[in-house]
Amino acid sequence: MLTPILILIFYLCFSVFIWKDLLRGIYLITLLLPTYLIRFEVFNIPLTLLEGMIWILFIFWLIKLYLDKELNLTISAWLKSKFTKSETEQGSIHNIVPHKLRWPVLAILATATIALCWSPNLQAAAGIWKAFFIEPILFFMIMIYHVRKYNHIQKIINALAILSIIIFVYTVIQKLTGWNITNLDWYLPETRRITTFFGYPNANGLFLAPLAALFFASLWFKEHFLFKILKFIAFLGSVLTIIWAGNEGALFALAAAVFIILLLKKQTRILAGAIMVLAIVIVMATPSIKTTLWQKITINDFSGQIRQAQWTETITMLSDQPIMGGGLANYQRAIEPYHQRGITINDQWQPVEIFLYPHNLVLNFWTELGLLGLITIIWLFVIIGLLLYQISEINKKLPKYKQKFVGNLNLGILGFFSVIIIHGLVDVPYFKNDLSLVFWLIISLLVILYNHNLNKDIMSED
Repeated sequence: MLTPILILIFYLCFSVFIWKDLLRGIYLITLLLPTYLIRFEVFNIPLTLLEGMIWILFIFWLIKLYLDKELNLTISAWLKSKFTKSETEQGSIHNIVPHKLRWPVLAILATATIALCWSPNLQAAAGIWKAFFIEPILFFMIMIYHVRKYNHIQKIINALAILSIIIFVYTVIQKLTGWNITNLDWYLPETRRITTFFGYPNANGLFLAPLAALFFASLWFKEHFLFKILKFIAFLGSVLTIIWAGNEGALFALAAAVFIILLLKKQTRILAGAIMVLAIVIVMATPSIKTTLWQKITINDFSGQIRQAQWTETITMLSDQPIMGGGLANYQRAIEPYHQRGITINDQWQPVEIFLYPHNLVLNFWTELGLLGLITIIWLFVIIGLLLYQISEINKKLPKYKQKFVGNLNLGILGFFSVIIIHGLVDVPYFKNDLSLVFWLIISLLVILYNHNLNKDIMSED
């Protein structure tokens, strides 16, 4: 753990660095997403280094709004301007969140707050409410007001690519040496699974797989070849990290997203079809691959059967309390009366632990935020899909030099959320500091693209 003096020095340097240009703060936070692993307390309130940077950035944003006379300190007036007005007045944009997205965002905040108040584990719930909902949405708001240009977006994606390459370097070191892998089964060369600084293998797939889809689509950006190389290395490194971490669900979701991107691009549709035909031929001609793939698809392998047992317990629990779910940060306590200590797999008794979350996106939000929270997140995904579709339609009318960037970024965002949904069938791709923040970061890029297509004053090319 860092000493308080070192933490203060870091925050002081961060503050000085970003004061003149808040975009620097956005880039740096993006690059330093894993700093949520550095934890400390302030007046008995648990915080992370990442959270502190977000709050400093938010406070500086408010100060600059006040100095620019865009912030009304009357709370009711400020909320009204932020959530009801869309037009520009005297050159100041009051609210650039698309109308169709405002209510889902507010509904998510509302359901998360209700879940917080209802949770029996109030202290832990407050931490999740703060880190997984409040802070990511604050970061989302700051981003959509400051990221206005193509090169801003490219720098954000480049920061994510650099971070992914750093993770890959750590991956190579662990793969070759086993350094800092604490679990014996993961450490042994014949069964080695890399963990990097996340501490467990699956965290790497959860973080990197959606970003790898974004990197893949961004390979078609018209930019300097060095940045193309950067994104290619980030994509390839992410794939290798996922493979060496043994994240089969993440790898399958990424492969599906890459196929979707290739299929939707006119220039690569034939390639996508050829890959599909080749894959089918290989699977059908190789019985061992066919059997293994069928077990994975039907979730009937070892880990799949454990997940099925967990889902059964979770559904039983939810049938008894469908409206409120298990309560925010209370899944383990809520599921305990329904938990089976083990299951029989291949005629052998297998102990089953109580996991932190049910490994399914739908069950996850239902247990944490209740039925209203589940409906809200489905609503959000529907709006995301609608925005993606509208951008793709509007993009056809843009000048040729803009179509390539907007179209490929739109495909990258589609690939990102495709991975989230597909991987979310068997894992938890949101309830983690870095995952929730990057989730809202990508939504902010979607909003920026949407606004760019509708209002020339909101975003310019360079």
